[in-house]
Amino acid sequence: MIKNSKCWKLKGNKMKIQNEICRNEQLYNSFLNPSLSNLGEFEKQIKKIIELIREQLTLSNIRIERTERKQYDEVVGNSFIPDKYNTDDEIIEKLGFYFQGLVKWNSPGVMINVNPPSMLLPIAANACCSLFNPNLAMDVPAGNLAYAELEVIKMLSDLVGWDYKKTGGLFTFGGKGTVLYAIRIGLNECVKNAKYDGLRNEKIKVFSTSQGHPCHYENCEWLGIGKNNCIRLPLTDEGTIDMEIAEEQMEKAIIDGNKIACIIVNGGSTLYTTIDQIDKMIDLRDRLVKKYNLPYVPHVHVDSVIGWAWLMFKEYDFQKNPLGFSDMARKELNYVYNAIRNIEKADSFGADFHKTGFTPYLSSVFIIKDKRKLFELGEEEQADLHELEFGLYAPFGYSLESSRAATSALSAWISLKQLGKEGYQKLIGTLVEAGCDMRNYFENAPYSRCANITAHGFAALAMLYPCELQEKKWRALNEFTEEELLSIAEYNHKFYLYMLDLQSKNKIDFALDYVSKHTTVGNIKIGVIKLYPMSPFCNSQFLSRFYIKFEDLLSKFNEIYDRLKLSDSPYRPKPFVTR
Repeated sequence: MIKNSKCWKLKGNKMKIQNEICRNEQLYNSFLNPSLSNLGEFEKQIKKIIELIREQLTLSNIRIERTERKQYDEVVGNSFIPDKYNTDDEIIEKLGFYFQGLVKWNSPGVMINVNPPSMLLPIAANACCSLFNPNLAMDVPAGNLAYAELEVIKMLSDLVGWDYKKTGGLFTFGGKGTVLYAIRIGLNECVKNAKYDGLRNEKIKVFSTSQGHPCHYENCEWLGIGKNNCIRLPLTDEGTIDMEIAEEQMEKAIIDGNKIACIIVNGGSTLYTTIDQIDKMIDLRDRLVKKYNLPYVPHVHVDSVIGWAWLMFKEYDFQKNPLGFSDMARKELNYVYNAIRNIEKADSFGADFHKTGFTPYLSSVFIIKDKRKLFELGEEEQADLHELEFGLYAPFGYSLESSRAATSALSAWISLKQLGKEGYQKLIGTLVEAGCDMRNYFENAPYSRCANITAHGFAALAMLYPCELQEKKWRALNEFTEEELLSIAEYNHKFYLYMLDLQSKNKIDFALDYVSKHTTVGNIKIGVIKLYPMSPFCNSQFLSRFYIKFEDLLSKFNEIYDRLKLSDSPYRPKPFVTR
């Protein structure tokens, strides 16, 4: 019984509100009430927010229009916690500013990075799901959404060819998280009791690829292995790990007394969609274990957060080609599928649904062939799938996170169930068609070469040539003089900044990115223009119009090129990090 309370007093079996603070209806109406009678307010709030930004949405094909331009320090410096409660309408009115500048990824002209538009149903389902704030730490606060996580793991295991009763996994905080779990499990294998005693001055190496994502060595930093102990293996001319050099370096590491915790191979790089020779890496790993009688087995992880989606072509008949892909796209799709299907031989892989699954952020899943290795990161024995009952599914016991939003699994479940294999085939195929078309176009345009002509996926990298050097574009770069190379580098950089300035002023209806220092010749680094189609509306009809607009923009740029200063750009954003 509560006595002397300012808010409550006991009267019979009912509690009566006495204090004005406790009778604040506005405060209570900020929540879904127990009877759900104010659920309609939730719908009204969503409609009000959409109406607030509707006009801004139509002003630009690239972003929600930025009508207010402020410096960060101005906004942050004038931000304070209010003394009093604010109504829904008062807050919604202020939201408009924060929606400004958001990228309209659904627009075919937005070709910045591997960031897709989300399907509508996951967005709607996530909003409704958030009403109940589920946490996948365990099934008790997540309800039946725990099934969604396990179902996605099962469906992807089937796709790979693994026995789902033996596999395990969980949704985590992004592609970086999937790699972190792989390295952590590898540490657990090669340094027994590491979770209790730490690394104990053990010499640890993690092997990666020179074309791998920066998160490979960043995770080594976070785990205490050290950035310098993440060895980036050199590549062949095809962009895959050079297996002979890999064997030499791994043998040397073992002979020098190092333990190899993890070997990370590419399962679809951002710019080239490179798939390493997974089967050969597994064979190499197994030979080294046998040759040196290692008491552990190095963990092999496929960083396939982009390339996993090509597994959807598992049953596609590339000869009959029922979806009618062009010969060029069909060849690339078949090539990537034949490479990624060897993921079956690896120990684990990652999949980002917010990349090639067309869901909202955040939806990344780590999947491992032998779930016992994942469970061993925790303390308690975990129930097997056939033993699971409600209340027993508790990933928090072995996961890094104690808080995991269930919307990640829900989004992935919807993506797989709604699109199906054919839906994925059509979406991936459409974007590969666009990538092939753009690579071919910029390779043969009179003013450019394609810097990733051997790529297999969506991206196209265009190296532009100044007017006076366009007749020499077919020469190898090492045949240009130093002065000419500097001219090419400056030309590409200035064009990007010129284009960025126009984009920020809503004067063009496409948005491209820039890969700085993509190509190095001697001491000269040359950046290139990056085109990364992710909208399903980026088709041949759009590209035909886009090429005309691009050439027109380039012509206007040439007119002012000599007078343009780099400082003319309002800002110089750091290009997206690419895998």
